[in-house]
Amino acid sequence: MNMIEVVDLCYRFADGTQALTEINMTVERGEFVVMAGPNGSGKTTFFRHLNGLLSPARGTVTIDGVDVQHDPVLARQRVGMVFQDVDMQIVGETVYDDVIFGPENLGLGRNEIERRANDVLIMVGLSDQRDRHPHQLSQGEKRRLAIAGILAMQPDVIVFDEPFTHLDDSGVCIVLEQMLKLHHGGITLLVATHDLEKVICYADRLVLINAGRIVEDGLPKMILPKVEKYGVRMPCALRMGKEVWPWLAH
Repeated sequence: MNMIEVVDLCYRFADGTQALTEINMTVERGEFVVMAGPNGSGKTTFFRHLNGLLSPARGTVTIDGVDVQHDPVLARQRVGMVFQDVDMQIVGETVYDDVIFGPENLGLGRNEIERRANDVLIMVGLSDQRDRHPHQLSQGEKRRLAIAGILAMQPDVIVFDEPFTHLDDSGVCIVLEQMLKLHHGGITLLVATHDLEKVICYADRLVLINAGRIVEDGLPKMILPKVEKYGVRMPCALRMGKEVWPWLAH
């Protein structure tokens, strides 16, 4: 069974604008999928259907066989989302309080909540920041805190919406390292970006979305030559004709 199955998904904004049109897509358990497209192409709107933050005008989204609309609470436990603006996700007065917010809302026992919080703070390298106010953290630390809060819910799928926004090179490396650890641990990853350079060499699959429709879907080496047709910037190394990823030569 696929981890994610989307069938004929359509969505309109309140003003009547058609945002998504006939999206059909499956994602296997443990897959690392990059979804690329220009700003306004529908990436974030699509992702928000995966855990019930938006409801489709038509079509279905199922997570591990469960219809998101039938059980949105379960969907939000199974699919964690790290927003582009991570400040939207910060709710705690301290780093520790922020991490335990999700597990507390699951009704878990105090010992289990504390165990999860301690484990994920170590995992993302914030255990020494547990008593700080989240808004005192750097942008990179805030993004790691958002990841920790999601990990504490123990989801099967994690969605990253433009994860490298406002990060310096060091922050990009740290967040990317966290993403790769999650993937190697069996978590299904979906990453939305209009900048492929930082992440494409790690992806199993590249999906291009344009004007609310999936226009290309396949192996990165097959899709990359087509990206500029849809307003996505080609990675610089490829533009210069360099072979920096061994699998591109296969």
